[in-house]
Amino acid sequence: MINKIKQHFFLQQFIDTECCENDVEATISKNISTEDYVILDMDAYYKALKNKKIPPSVDCLILIRCSDGKYKLFLVELKDLETDKYLKKSNLIGKYNTTINDFLETYSSTFSFNGNLKDFKLLLVTNPYNWSDNCKMNERLKSTKLNFLNTMPPFRYNGFIKKIELELPNPIIQNC
Repeated sequence: MINKIKQHFFLQQFIDTECCENDVEATISKNISTEDYVILDMDAYYKALKNKKIPPSVDCLILIRCSDGKYKLFLVELKDLETDKYLKKSNLIGKYNTTINDFLETYSSTFSFNGNLKDFKLLLVTNPYNWSDNCKMNERLKSTKLNFLNTMPPFRYNGFIKKIELELPNPIIQNC
């Protein structure tokens, strides 16, 4: 599937070497061969469609091929914020919904996992509270505006039911 994406006549132009925006990134572990993953720049994809209104979408789609031939799929939203003022629940829901219900559905023949999707993660990479570690993240969220991550309905894709997970900037996406 990785090669199918890399050779896709339209999608190949949105392949990126990193998932990064404004000094916030999700890094691919050095233990993963470049042949075993692909990063798609979702913003560039939607801008290229030249629609009058560009829908909200996550920043990156990362697909990793595991050693057992199965896959891990990550939808990553990156936010370099010093405050939670600009984090809106409806905007985040729109970004993940567009990517799942529009992009992944449009390219369902390219992203045909046939039972080989091992994991599916929705990541929000940000740190508007200047936290130094991920320790007790869910407990900390309860006292912040971002508590909506704990209360919003989950997203469904390919048999998975997942909520958005908060990660501090620059997490390393590990091998399967």
